[in-house]
Amino acid sequence: SGEEEETTAPPPGESLTGPSEELREPLLAPLPSMAVDAAPLVLSFASDEYALTRDHVRRLSRLAASARIGQGRIDVLSWAEAGKQGAAPRRAALERALSRALAIRDLLHDEGIALARIDVTALIGPPPEEADVRQPPHEGARVRVTPDLVAGVR
Repeated sequence: SGEEEETTAPPPGESLTGPSEELREPLLAPLPSMAVDAAPLVLSFASDEYALTRDHVRRLSRLAASARIGQGRIDVLSWAEAGKQGAAPRRAALERALSRALAIRDLLHDEGIALARIDVTALIGPPPEEADVRQPPHEGARVRVTPDLVAGVR
């Protein structure tokens, strides 16, 4: 018989025998790269210092520039020493720590980081021990970028 069998080209990614091996793996889009495992930024403050220094602003601006590309959270922890016993020194220390933390938050926001991504904590006394913060300053702040693996869930 003079009839030839009609053949059609298979769809892309498939052979005449079935899907190609490379398409059997799930296809994932690459995520923007961001060093979330980087050491935290630690800032030192004099005991009477409330405002951010030029060096603080420069270092925070650099952190914000790299954090803008991701969706991770930014954890700001600030601490101040009371120095003396009593309610008034403790209140003053907490006010210093909170003022510094809010100044950091405001600068990060001005640099394009959404407020919803920034967590702020202020403490009286030394900060909790953290493996990647070896010798924290007497009074200071620690800023850490953490991955937010499930967007919208805290």
